[in-house]
Amino acid sequence: MTRVVVFGCGPRGERIAEAYALHPEASVAAVYDADLARRDCMAEAFGCEALPGLDWEHISELDRPLIGVIATRTALHGPLTLMALHYGSTIFDALVVEKPLASTPAQLSAIRLASQRYNIPVFTQHQFCCVPPIATAKRLLADGIIGNHRYTEVSGKGYSAGYDTLNLGTHLLVAAQQFSYTTPQSVAASFRQSDGNLTRVHDIRHGPYGFGLIAGDHIEATVTGLPMRLNFKQLDAPTAANIRVDLCGDAGTLRVYWKNALHWRRSEDDPWEPQPLDNPTLFDYDYNTYPNGDLWHADATIRAVTSRARHPADLDKESAALHIIWAAARSHFEKEGEHAEVLWDANRFDLHPLAAAARRAHFDPDRMDAALRYPEWVSRHPWASWTARA
Repeated sequence: MTRVVVFGCGPRGERIAEAYALHPEASVAAVYDADLARRDCMAEAFGCEALPGLDWEHISELDRPLIGVIATRTALHGPLTLMALHYGSTIFDALVVEKPLASTPAQLSAIRLASQRYNIPVFTQHQFCCVPPIATAKRLLADGIIGNHRYTEVSGKGYSAGYDTLNLGTHLLVAAQQFSYTTPQSVAASFRQSDGNLTRVHDIRHGPYGFGLIAGDHIEATVTGLPMRLNFKQLDAPTAANIRVDLCGDAGTLRVYWKNALHWRRSEDDPWEPQPLDNPTLFDYDYNTYPNGDLWHADATIRAVTSRARHPADLDKESAALHIIWAAARSHFEKEGEHAEVLWDANRFDLHPLAAAARRAHFDPDRMDAALRYPEWVSRHPWASWTARA
């Protein structure tokens, strides 16, 4: 039996805990939140322990295998992941972190190094890449339904694009990588405001829910190496129906929608044809009627921990997704829309590209409103405060 500790008892923490509670080979062992009332409510709901704090010695007494789930707001993902890797080096068999994994290139680099040092795999909670529509699309792609796969296009929900790319965009970028085995090389991007004007340095702002620095209401980008196109445009009425991954070939297109739909058409003049899903049932749950991707993600995580199966949302794929977004920002703000190389070498950067652009213009992003801080989570671990600012 695999046990799970959940850090963060908000809506996503509850949803992920529910998925592990439904899994016949897992149980929720303990939960923690800086909001103690919310922690107690979730502990009662799942019949598990309410941790008194980030007490790593106490957590080490729980039976293994043990998975740590970090489901806080985005600003804490990087710092808490580094803390869990450092203090949990003999505790956790894996960490699962809500998306996006890190807020800056420096955080991501530190997480990769710590994961290797402590031999703890880190997976991101990209449930979309684990679901039957993705698996079915992979099989249809291999069967040649679209002919030669020429490129992939992803489209967001219709939020302001700077927020959409970090929120649902990372889901889509990791999902798109399930259909390609190549590495992104460069990104050419254009950021525009809702009025159609190019996004300027002074349009950079802090995103909601601790999503860090964001910019642009509409973002279009082309990625070489995969290849891929990003199309994130702010809509008057954002809708899940717009969230999709299009696999475009010379003999047709496969469209994977966010929840449980998979369609195919031969050409733009033909109607979309729904495709039945392969193996839509998991533990008596039918994905057609219960499209809870978190359950499928939990199953993939447990198999990765117990049998060392490759996880579809591993650290390599999350790293590629974030580096694509950061390269898009560098393309727009540093290279006037020309291709910016995807920088994999941590020695070649030390700052979020949006922060770098702002500071070159003598505009300090740290002084902007709405910066999210959770000192009650990290104040007792001063070494982690650097990761929150990096």
